[in-house]
Amino acid sequence: MNKILAFFAVLVLASAGGCGYKTGSIVLEGYKTMAIPVFRNETFQDNVEVYITNSVIKEFQLDGSLEVINKDKADLLLTGKIISWKRVGGRSTGDDFRTVTEYLFELAVVFDLWDQEQREYIFRDVKIKAENGYFLETDLPAAKKRSIPLEREQNAVISSSDIYETERSAMWRAADRVSKKILQKVVERW
Repeated sequence: MNKILAFFAVLVLASAGGCGYKTGSIVLEGYKTMAIPVFRNETFQDNVEVYITNSVIKEFQLDGSLEVINKDKADLLLTGKIISWKRVGGRSTGDDFRTVTEYLFELAVVFDLWDQEQREYIFRDVKIKAENGYFLETDLPAAKKRSIPLEREQNAVISSSDIYETERSAMWRAADRVSKKILQKVVERW
């Protein structure tokens, strides 16, 4: 009886291996190269298109699944546009709800992935969004007051740079998150 159960267990495990599940990167079959021209900027923020494009290129270069090359010789063409680059009020002080101390920076892009040989879209109008919070205040006592539970947990001295980010760093972190999401969508086809 044990031999029969063992046989069925092996049979079930062998058939489960063919279900299409894989671990690691799932690169688009047959594609080796990609071109990424500068994203279009549809916001009022100057020069963000260069940073975001470079961030996307960097992510693909770090991943190594697709080589980023010139548009004329590439298998794929990834084009994008920045559709939102804005700061949104998040949290206000306990005393005055009109005084915002924490903001949320939002970034959204839309991209297409074009197969240059087949002349068809693999992805069309994919929207990717990322956000990052940051505090506007600059006085350390107020920032430390808000972080008292954290300080008690870690028994550490907390500086103002540990408590809040500047608006600029929040913007760039959101841009890096968007780049990682684009890479994930293209490479893993989610």
